[in-house]
Amino acid sequence: RRARAGGDMLLHVEGVPPYLLPGGSQRQALSYGPFEPEKLSLEVECNLWVYWVPPPEEEEEDEDEPAEGTVFVAVDKDQVPDEAVALAGIVEGPDLS
Repeated sequence: RRARAGGDMLLHVEGVPPYLLPGGSQRQALSYGPFEPEKLSLEVECNLWVYWVPPPEEEEEDEDEPAEGTVFVAVDKDQVPDEAVALAGIVEGPDLS
């Protein structure tokens, strides 16, 4: 029950790996005051693995042409194949920060 003067809301988060949660813990304490909204936010990380898989080798590649292949995005590192090449950069989109 919510205290009128404010206090801490104690949460136990299930179904989310602890390393994605603040402090690496499934137990969270969120503080609120008397005039704050009825909802509190808890930020959860969303790790992405962005990688490139080269095409099967057929012919000699021309170094002047861009490399072909396919770029993938995964949310589980176990889904990344052994032949994948990691990509570095920035992912942008609406409401991403």
